[in-house]
Amino acid sequence: AFTESVERTFRELFPAPARPGPFFDLVPRFVFSLMDGMALARIVEPDDEGPARVIELLKALSPMLEHGPHAFQESKP
Repeated sequence: AFTESVERTFRELFPAPARPGPFFDLVPRFVFSLMDGMALARIVEPDDEGPARVIELLKALSPMLEHGPHAFQESKP
């Protein structure tokens, strides 16, 4: 129920691009799994700056998650 709601909301907010990457459908699960792990890390090490860095990494990886590995390749003339 919750997972289905999250996935439905994700699809409403982020429609699949014309060329979705192979992992596009897994993005909501990936992000929630990552956030669960970061919440646990915050409990164990409240002063750790690692979770903030992980969020920055997630932002950097988001084009690949949305469009696949080709998102980082330079376009060829």
